[in-house]
Amino acid sequence: MSVEGLRERKKRATRIALSWAAIRLCVERGLDNVRVEDIAAEVGVSSRTFNNYFSSKSEAIAFRHLERARQIAEEHGHRPLDARPLRRPDHGPADRRTPAGVGGAARPLTRTPHTPQ
Repeated sequence: MSVEGLRERKKRATRIALSWAAIRLCVERGLDNVRVEDIAAEVGVSSRTFNNYFSSKSEAIAFRHLERARQIAEEHGHRPLDARPLRRPDHGPADRRTPAGVGGAARPLTRTPHTPQ
């Protein structure tokens, strides 16, 4: 795990602030009614600074969603390569194509011992 320095933390904070400002202004006014200059002014930076972080307002909006997806993956996606698969207790591997409730109530997935082949 690397330690982030002050400069990197400030850059990250600016990127996040610009992204949130883009989302907020576009929700309030609509995408076509928001300029890069408006987003930059909301955060207190120049439009040139905005362009150092994002190539467009759409990219600024997408950044927040991508960042959230990365955060979720980091929080929930760290499983060892040899982790046991999720299985239904009495039905073997879960069949995600079968709608819940077909053939009885849906059963929660649990971890079962995995035998390497």
